[in-house]
Amino acid sequence: MLSGYSKKLNVLFTLFLFQISMKTRSGKIYDSSMCYMCKKFYSYNKFNYLCSDCCYKKYPNKMKHMKSNRYFIDKEDEINLINENTIPETNGMYKYLIDNLKKYSGENMIKKYVAEMLFMICFTKKQGISAKQASSIYHLSGLTNRTHWKFQHLLAGFVYDYWNIKSDKNGGLAECYYGEYKPLKKNINDIRIPAALIAISTREWERNNTMAMRYNFWYKNIPEQCKYSNM
Repeated sequence: MLSGYSKKLNVLFTLFLFQISMKTRSGKIYDSSMCYMCKKFYSYNKFNYLCSDCCYKKYPNKMKHMKSNRYFIDKEDEINLINENTIPETNGMYKYLIDNLKKYSGENMIKKYVAEMLFMICFTKKQGISAKQASSIYHLSGLTNRTHWKFQHLLAGFVYDYWNIKSDKNGGLAECYYGEYKPLKKNINDIRIPAALIAISTREWERNNTMAMRYNFWYKNIPEQCKYSNM
């Protein structure tokens, strides 16, 4: 005979088995705590009782929406960050740069001119440019074919919102080497600075391996005539 306590344990164990085991119409029993697609990883009710990988395969839009809302910075934060850390469109030197690009697009001296202006603007304001601004400069320059790949390095090194760098707007090489995912919410106060501004942002950069590697890689790959524009 089971005691009252033993009977209670028996009932709880039976309920536990019922919760983790489910019978299908065909009579097959499967573990409801496991992903029913891959049967390798645990499921989660918010993933439609799939593991995250299988849910992403079956419901890609759902997962993108969840990841975007839960983990990455939201649109309001993004706008505020870009406004606070990039030069405004109304900046006189920036407007002067854009006006001259419209006049002298494609000319040999344009790379050096862009470099001089960007160094002057960004080093004075201690701010970078946005991916949108870099795209405007890139397309107005007339230097969008493959032979000018180093020009993509130059511009991408000044971009603050690296997550917005796209191949169709900033060039394929720029996205490959400088573009990454949108920052996580938890890292909102620790977003990396543009490579071109590293040398003026901290005196410790030469002793910081990550910063030194980023800056040296960028500087090594920009057009030769632009290196001497560095202030």
